[in-house]
Amino acid sequence: LEGYPRDTREIALGNLNIKLVRPRHFPEQAPSWKESTYSVGLILDDRILFPGDTQFDQELLESYDTRFGFEYIFHDVQFFTGGVHAGLDEIATLPPAIKRRMILMHYGDAWRDHQRRIKKEGFLGFARQGVFYVFD
Repeated sequence: LEGYPRDTREIALGNLNIKLVRPRHFPEQAPSWKESTYSVGLILDDRILFPGDTQFDQELLESYDTRFGFEYIFHDVQFFTGGVHAGLDEIATLPPAIKRRMILMHYGDAWRDHQRRIKKEGFLGFARQGVFYVFD
């Protein structure tokens, strides 16, 4: 699609509009999303962002949130910095207006040890396995 800050494609699946956007994937040394391994994030009906497997990518989050004003953002998190996913210390630097709509997922088994910090940092919380999220 033209006019987007990075490679963005669009498809329709029944009544669902899906935009595919390129996040910053691995390797960790890739200087930008363009040089990282191909991966896609999803924008569902211009309301929900699922950046997919991504390292910390503040530009993606802020530029697309400015454009769409997402209701929810489902974002992966790891409890250390470096590697293939966004670290908690990194995403904690995001603006409060983004964090309060962010549901963290794809996290390690020690997630309970981080619940207090997640709340203190202003995140919406952790996604739960087996829970269906319905957005009317």
